[in-house]
Amino acid sequence: MITNLISEKLMPIQFHIEKKYLHDLTVSSQVPPSLHDILLPNAQRSYTEGGFGNFLSQALEGGDYEVCEYRAHITKKVRMFPKANRPMLTLVYVLRGTICCILKDFGEVILSEGKYYFFYVPEKEENSAFFEPGDFVFFHICMSAAYLSGLSEKYEWIKEVIRMQQEKVPSGIHTEPLPITSRAWAIIEQIKQCGETGSDRDIFMCGRIYDLLLIFSKDHMQMKKIKGASLAGSESKYAMAMQKAKSIVDSHNGAPLHIGELSRMLGVNSQVMKTEFKRVFRRPVYTYQLQLRMDMACDMLVEQQVSVQYIADEIGYKNPSSFIKKFKELFGMTPLKYRRKYGDK
Repeated sequence: MITNLISEKLMPIQFHIEKKYLHDLTVSSQVPPSLHDILLPNAQRSYTEGGFGNFLSQALEGGDYEVCEYRAHITKKVRMFPKANRPMLTLVYVLRGTICCILKDFGEVILSEGKYYFFYVPEKEENSAFFEPGDFVFFHICMSAAYLSGLSEKYEWIKEVIRMQQEKVPSGIHTEPLPITSRAWAIIEQIKQCGETGSDRDIFMCGRIYDLLLIFSKDHMQMKKIKGASLAGSESKYAMAMQKAKSIVDSHNGAPLHIGELSRMLGVNSQVMKTEFKRVFRRPVYTYQLQLRMDMACDMLVEQQVSVQYIADEIGYKNPSSFIKKFKELFGMTPLKYRRKYGDK
């Protein structure tokens, strides 16, 4: 159905594209002269062009880090499928454009222009990103556990995400969106303009990335104070039980499981289940199950020519009108309109 949009060896995140654009897709390391003024010095590059527009990927790889910039000029709405080729810890800066994504474990996530996020991304999980016509620039800094380990004693959240990466935890996490400050913008520009090579480049890059991590830590702690926001998945004596609960929910088809039923299956008090599941996964059990069901519905709407009634039945709705009402509440459109907007023509 889909094929690589950029070289697997080039980027830590592989982008795929929906099948209707495959017939005229061209991929090359050669970039048109009109884009030469935005190229990162000494970067590996991949330039893709087709009926959807064009997509430029650039990467600078160091010992324990990778700096990537993705630029897209979209002329027709397109659905892409980003997938990490290994468990990743990454800062994502949305420098231009706003992208609607459907991410495994999160449901719909809006990556907004002028905001940045810290992600732990499990490997080989295929997600969806919907691009409307326009220009997009997003900047990634991917880091190894070794790179972050020097900060783990000072920042508990770093210790936690390192553990998740090392254990290849299958559930992703991300922070609340944070505004890109003028200081962060300036550092990103310094990184993009760095003309050094070899060890000199690594020394320069490590210093700038460290600066961005300190800014993030400060911003994140401030956000926690204001909104009580925190990274999901922190350790607790119920962590293993919550992971088992999530596995049960993930493998359950049809109508959602009730808290009481799930609690009895694991021998945990219902109130503990309700509180701990929300603390670990940042969503109540009901909301998490709803997102799973709606993710399945979105995939079926886009990829299969089946009726709305059939989809409603598959995800546990006895009444199709209840499904349509909830879908519209979450996505701002009916299931059929969603299919027309994002489905293959």
